[in-house]
Amino acid sequence: MEDLEQILSQLERRRQELGMSHRILARRARLSLRTVQRAFSGEGGVRSESLLAMAEALGARVGVVRTRPTTAMREEQASAKADEIVRVTQGSSALEGLAVDEAARKLVRQKIKARLLAGSGLRLWG
Repeated sequence: MEDLEQILSQLERRRQELGMSHRILARRARLSLRTVQRAFSGEGGVRSESLLAMAEALGARVGVVRTRPTTAMREEQASAKADEIVRVTQGSSALEGLAVDEAARKLVRQKIKARLLAGSGLRLWG
């Protein structure tokens, strides 16, 4: 097994590739922000459970073998977030009697997804 420093370095690189902040990683891994920051700053004391949780949240596993490609993870997140935005918008529109048809919803979803993928990681993962 690789040493801890190498594993953390690879996880940090993966986090940056995904455009994910430490705060979002902490939330996805169900860890405190301080735990994530301490792990990547080299302050030591990283528990194996924390390391595994961070790896899973980054679509990897220790040894850091990616379980899903970066583009696939970003695409999945953008799709989920676009669906959520369209659902909320559609719900508000329906309340106002301005509901749109399925073709219009699909077009809006595609545009939102494209903007999320083109923008900063904070918008995608936040």
